[in-house]
Formats: sequence, C-alpha cells, structure tokens
Amino acid sequence: MKAVLRNYDQAVRKVRLVANLLRGKRADEALLMLEHTPRKASRALRKLLESALANAGASRGEAGSFRVVSVVVDKGLVYRRFIPRARGMAAPIRRERSHITLTLAPYPSEEKRAKKGASAQSPQTTPPTEKGVTEKSAQPSKKPSATRKRAAKKAKKLEKTEEVS
Repeated sequence: MKAVLRNYDQAVRKVRLVANLLRGKRADEALLMLEHTPRKASRALRKLLESALANAGASRGEAGSFRVVSVVVDKGLVYRRFIPRARGMAAPIRRERSHITLTLAPYPSEEKRAKKGASAQSPQTTPPTEKGVTEKSAQPSKKPSATRKRAAKKAKKLEKTEEVS
C-alpha cells in the first residue's frame, strides 16, 4: 500500500523534519500527530497518509491496523528565477520541490504478536549438522608464509656474514 506525491512545493529538508516523525508509527497515531504538528508539510503528509489508507481499502476507523513502514522524501524539480538587484545585476531565486513516497504495511494483530512472542521465547533446538568437514591443517601448504620467507632470508644473511668474518 503506497501513495506518492510528486513535485510538492516545499524544500526537501523542511519536509523531512515532519516525515521523520512518522516512520514506524501506527497510521492512526501518525494521523493524530500530523493534525497537531504546526508545519506546512504536515498538511500534505496527512493527505498523503489518508490517500495511502484509501489505497489499502481501509476507512479512517481501521487506520490502527496499518503502520507506516517508510516515508521517502526525494529532491524534485528546482525552478530558477531571477530578481533584479542594484546596478543592473540579478540574484537567483530557487524554488525547490519534493517527491514524497509513503508506504504502509498491515500491523500484526494481537494474536499474531502473541504467537510470535511465544515462538521467540521457546526456540526449537536442532542438532548442528556436519556439512563436509575438511581438515585444512592436515593439508601441506603450497607456499611458505611471508614471515617464514623473511626468517629464511635473515638466516642466509647471517650465515654469509659469519663466513666472511
């Protein structure tokens, strides 16, 4: 159950402030939160959440049976305009827009949560199976390790210096 709002007329960073409040909440809690949040983005997000609930086929009374899984706020179009300034110059005005995607999932009922909690408390123990146990220590190594190489070089150098002196 998903709803998408494209080219919403507000900057991404301002919308994300409100969107971060919704993640993981039940849909009815999120609606209540958005109604009492004094931000411009809260009105658009509330309408988007209601649209997602309608897409899920739920009425407002059934909003508690869904939860907000994700709210993604992406960058949209940027309208660029220019305003005249002193001495014939112009300053840019950027009107940023946002794309908002809200995803809902069914909230697990009390019975399902109780079953899930019971299965988590008493896990079934199964004996570990041995799949192709290999003994790597028994196999001879093809290459000597780097430390062995260094040790062998040092030993050769010591032998040469002892022979010379």
